[in-house]
Amino acid sequence: MHVVHSVEPGGMERVLCRLVAALRDDGRTRHLLCSLRDPRPMAGAVPDHVDVVSLHGRSRNRFLFLRLARLIRESGARLVHARNWGTWTDAALAVRLAPGARLLLGFHGLQSTPSFTAGQRRRSRWLRMHRLPATTVSHRCAGQIVDELGFAPDRVRVIANGVDTSRFRPVDET
Repeated sequence: MHVVHSVEPGGMERVLCRLVAALRDDGRTRHLLCSLRDPRPMAGAVPDHVDVVSLHGRSRNRFLFLRLARLIRESGARLVHARNWGTWTDAALAVRLAPGARLLLGFHGLQSTPSFTAGQRRRSRWLRMHRLPATTVSHRCAGQIVDELGFAPDRVRVIANGVDTSRFRPVDET
């Protein structure tokens, strides 16, 4: 299960849509995209083989994690990949109520501030997020969650966003 805050036409969302499109259903692995808030997926970007569920949560909904936990249990999700800080708290709480599910945190960077707030750091410590495995899209992002949230460097993997070099190659000017 891929958990995102919303499915708006942003960079992280586009990368996720391309990823699930490339990871076709192999009969053993299903992909479910869960939007915590925005009910409208990007038009035409989510492949037909991927189910999209929206929890229609409102900001400051303290009990959204209960709905997410129920979805995890009902879907039988074994791996929940919570993408970016806006999903981490709900996912960390939900997975605790969904036996057999494991949580992977994904960090693509902060959008509105250069660093985590004091409240985010406290919440991260309280939920022991630093003990969870995490992926980031850059070494800078990895350093940020190590330095600011206390993640162990060996629990963080950098998976850089790729570029299709056949599509985006320099023009030959000869």
